Amino acid sequence: MKKLLTTIGLVIVSHNLQAVNNVSWNLVEAIRQVESGGRNVSGDHGMARGQWQFWAIAWKDVSIVRARHKLPTHSYDFAWKEGYARVYAHDYLEILRGRFIKKTRREPSVAELWAVWNIGLGRFFKDYEGNFDKIPKRTKLNAAIIENMLKKMERETNGR
Repeated sequence: MKKLLTTIGLVIVSHNLQAVNNVSWNLVEAIRQVESGGRNVSGDHGMARGQWQFWAIAWKDVSIVRARHKLPTHSYDFAWKEGYARVYAHDYLEILRGRFIKKTRREPSVAELWAVWNIGLGRFFKDYEGNFDKIPKRTKLNAAIIENMLKKMERETNGR
């Protein structure tokens, strides 16, 4: 009986740990829709590429982490290729999440993850003091759009 309770407890803890992590493929897709409407575009005065609007420095961050974990890396030109960029976007969100947790000792909300993706982790904490209420109105609006997209995706997944 004790072994069964321990196993059940580990499953519950494992489920709760996964539920807390807000980096999902649905979030990656929602960000793609907000950033580009699903089209390959160049934004931020030519500084960002592809459907997720990757800056070269963000792409490089992901490549460094992927290389450290002995995963395939790709040149910044691959930001234009949806399949590669999708994986890099997921990885970059995980990197941002880890940095956010290290700085705050707590899990970021979906809205906060979007904010650090959109305005940068440094700016979020330096310029806006890590306060979501202080970020630009457009970033807040897009956070709400992303949260609504995620709710809709969840309902569709659950058949409701």
